[in-house]
Amino acid sequence: MQFYVGRNFAYTGKTAEGEQLLRALTGFGARDVYIPAQRAAALVLSQIELDRRNVNQAALWMRRAVIATLVDKGAASEEIVDCLTRYAIFLMNTRRTADASSLFLRLGKIYETSFAHLGPKYIKFVAVLTDLQADAGNNMELTDLLLKGLHEVVDATDIVAPTARATIFYQDLYQLARSTTSNKKQALKEKIDQIISDYPDFSRQLRNRVILAYFALVSDNTELAEHILNAESTATNADDQYTAYETALRSLIAARRHDIDASVALSRDALNKITQYHNTFENESASYLPAISIAERVVLTIILALDSDNVSTTERADALFRLGQFLNRDKGKLGLNKNIALATERSDLKREEIRSRERLRELRDRLMNEAVDGLLARALPVRPYTLSKDNDFSFLTRLENVEIVLPQPTSC
Repeated sequence: MQFYVGRNFAYTGKTAEGEQLLRALTGFGARDVYIPAQRAAALVLSQIELDRRNVNQAALWMRRAVIATLVDKGAASEEIVDCLTRYAIFLMNTRRTADASSLFLRLGKIYETSFAHLGPKYIKFVAVLTDLQADAGNNMELTDLLLKGLHEVVDATDIVAPTARATIFYQDLYQLARSTTSNKKQALKEKIDQIISDYPDFSRQLRNRVILAYFALVSDNTELAEHILNAESTATNADDQYTAYETALRSLIAARRHDIDASVALSRDALNKITQYHNTFENESASYLPAISIAERVVLTIILALDSDNVSTTERADALFRLGQFLNRDKGKLGLNKNIALATERSDLKREEIRSRERLRELRDRLMNEAVDGLLARALPVRPYTLSKDNDFSFLTRLENVEIVLPQPTSC
């Protein structure tokens, strides 16, 4: 009951009260994760810390939950799937897109065969996987296929989580933006105009303004994009991520209007903000830097292409060079930064400390990969709970997922 109350508090806006109960359940500083209730609490606490951009603490809670589930040989099959799903979402949210996609696709086989396709668990999984594939941009055919399947299951279900409907809403716009039809620009403009007219409060939120302005720019409607960005915002606390994106979109608007000085200055500011945002996730992998999303790459690449033909000063050249370096740096750490840190450090003790941190990160990654493999090997067969047969079902996984309900268009 302590977990139930703490979780409900945390997911319905009373984070401080929920966190107090969940930390008490896990022994405060002891971080106990011996029983299913404690492991479930650790997963919620991980999300709370991640929402605060306290990535190190979020990762610590997540690792404890995953490893504890592996160690507990009595962990239920569905509890294992739930834990791995939360871990995959964590990887996605910390910009480890390749690892998240790999784990999601491995879990997809389990969800296809073991869970009802009209159930909330399956719908939420498909919605998150659709968002991930669209964000990665590597396989748009798979994204379209997932979106089609999501439409089918949602249309056949009476009650659907708001996050699943939000996924459909945004992915439909994205699909329209990528359409090859001759009237796609006009159709996209009309859709955005309708959203702004019907849901003025929705379109004034920072995240939504940035997304709608991005789609307006995709449809080559610079005036509409600028109008959206200049609309009065309802945000009380600035979001670092979407503040950076807003600056990048303004840079793109200036570039399309051939205002190169303004575009370069704004792109420099946007790049600094995006880099700062990415740096919060940099230490979560020993091998890879945080992935650049397809939207980030599209916007920054267009800015670079439009501004590079008008390089007339050293300052412009330097800003655009940094932009190009950022776009080409996310395939893996080449060791340059680490080697520079080692070379410039005069203390042998400090140099060994840097090497030790890298070795610990590599060991941590290897342990987590082995834990995921071990849990996947134990996940099947998934035995959902019923009163009429023996099962290994943990009672905690029987609860509905409680979500933060964000205002979304009701017509999507």
